Amino acid sequence: MRASAGVSPEKIGIYTHWVDQEIFKPYNKQTAKKERGWENKRVVLYAGRLETSKGADVLLNVSQILKEIYFIFIGEGSLQKSIADASVNRANVFFAGPIEYTKLPESTRNDFPSGHNAKERRSLCVCVPEGSSG
Repeated sequence: MRASAGVSPEKIGIYTHWVDQEIFKPYNKQTAKKERGWENKRVVLYAGRLETSKGADVLLNVSQILKEIYFIFIGEGSLQKSIADASVNRANVFFAGPIEYTKLPESTRNDFPSGHNAKERRSLCVCVPEGSSG
């Protein structure tokens, strides 16, 4: 990818934005999808504060238009009720609620249901939660 982008390796840096690399490790996206029966689905995962200033409302609005894409929300905040309500009324919206930072990798790899039962919501894949920004 570096060669095809035409950027010399010396000019490329990796910034983890305060994500603990001992907790969050890469996990194969295709494996995660296959484990849940979602091989042919597109999935958007949002993990962070559920606030307008973070763009959670934009994703929620987009979920009304792009119904073929699954939208998974992890977190809490002022949009929590709207997202929880949408997860009950829309087949493509899933709300996992808040998940402790250190448990995100484990819970994002475990049994997210393929059905639409709000009481069983969990998340789908390893994600990078937001840093401790304001």
